[in-house]
Amino acid sequence: MTTDKRDLHADLAICNAATAGPWGWGVDNGESLLQNSRGVPVVFISEPGITDADARFIAEARTGWPHAIERALTAEELCAHQGRSILALAERNRELKVEVERLRGVLEYFAVSPIFRFVESPHSLRQMAQMALRKEATADDQC
Repeated sequence: MTTDKRDLHADLAICNAATAGPWGWGVDNGESLLQNSRGVPVVFISEPGITDADARFIAEARTGWPHAIERALTAEELCAHQGRSILALAERNRELKVEVERLRGVLEYFAVSPIFRFVESPHSLRQMAQMALRKEATADDQC
């Protein structure tokens, strides 16, 4: 198998430039033959070593290869789209980790703050966190 990357768009253009399919294959007077979609014999295969299986492969390739190439192109685009989505999610994850660390700092502030001892309910803690965030935003605005 070759390791060269094929240009699938060029390969598809080659397929689409050929006589439309489906093509057929058969035997006429003992010789294998290929027929185009109009039933006209394209090639009589009488070379030794070329089999009916070869004729069938060529005939099936006329419709099979364009279909396979189109599926491969669709799969490549889907992979590229998924890759872009993964990168966007990774960036959002990084942003959220930064936000989590910032909020941990706010909570740590309350943990060491003398006022924290007077907090009696989660509701009060929420209010204090909101006040700290407003204070932080005000300090940022003043910079």
